[in-house]
Amino acid sequence: MTALGTGIAQRYDVYDIAYLAGGPARVADTAVVALVRSDRIRAHASGRLSARTGSSPHPVEAAVLDLVGPRERRSIGTVRWRLAEDDRLAAVARRLAGDGLIHASAPWWAAGRAVSRTRAGRRLLRDLAGHVPPDRVAAETGALLTGTLATGTMAVALGGAARLGEDELYRRIFAPPRPSRASRNADRLAGRERIPGSPHAYAPIGIWGGGDGWGGGWGGGFGDGGGGCGGFGDGGGGCGGGDGGGGGC
Repeated sequence: MTALGTGIAQRYDVYDIAYLAGGPARVADTAVVALVRSDRIRAHASGRLSARTGSSPHPVEAAVLDLVGPRERRSIGTVRWRLAEDDRLAAVARRLAGDGLIHASAPWWAAGRAVSRTRAGRRLLRDLAGHVPPDRVAAETGALLTGTLATGTMAVALGGAARLGEDELYRRIFAPPRPSRASRNADRLAGRERIPGSPHAYAPIGIWGGGDGWGGGWGGGFGDGGGGCGGFGDGGGGCGGGDGGGGGC
């Protein structure tokens, strides 16, 4: 390994690099891939995830395991949305901002981007393209992978899910089969609808707002079973609601 690669490996881990390259969603994708590969999360054919273990010494992985839980219910889309609100991920952003690699608050011209890199951050990413460091998190957590699996998780961190290189695993995590018409009709009769872009995440019918961004407009709950008025939700929060049953608007 070059001196550059050694220095980066010592200072920044795979999740720091994932955030720098693609923001919170890239971190979620990278963590889920790493946890599935190391048999700590199971990716079901339905596109749902379930945790086989409840802990990890790395805070980002611990956050993902907390979000997924032992039940077969979370999709990659739900994990992305929920992880973005977790302080353990915010700590990654604060560290990168403190090192001058990303802007602590995005300038006007970068509004809407997953991450707003500084000149130093862009330069570091260019350097990483030619000097890919090892995934030391895997070694520290006892989930050391070998061969293409060892480099594959870092490839996802740098280039996104399309760089995974394993068709079956990609389909299970990122491209599960669409639900049948009968299943969609059953959801509508139950008063819920699937969130656009995620075939296994739900919101109550009429709550998904228009507009751009998360939950666009006045409504827009995310999650499995869905919050109202901008909430996330397993089972219906109201007015900014988190998980659970908040009050009405």
